[in-house]
Amino acid sequence: MSNPARDTSKRATPLLDERTRITSGCDLDALRAAFPAWSFFRSDAGVFYATRRGVRLRKLDIDKGLLQTVSADDVATFVSLLEDQTRMTVRS
Repeated sequence: MSNPARDTSKRATPLLDERTRITSGCDLDALRAAFPAWSFFRSDAGVFYATRRGVRLRKLDIDKGLLQTVSADDVATFVSLLEDQTRMTVRS
């Protein structure tokens, strides 16, 4: 059973329409356009990775929960992580 508090799939976000387009076809170019501060690639095993462009996080940033690199096995989780990191960056 999923935890509704942690289920980000039903949360309204400003990128919801873009997210639907990205997740439906796994379009890395759409991800790059939606999250320009990140560099993307997908491993041979199908894992999605993104690392921050031109930013080296400080210990204080990491302690606040910011990540230098994110990864996920599926695109919906991946986009959710990127959205969370974007929100956290704006608040920092």
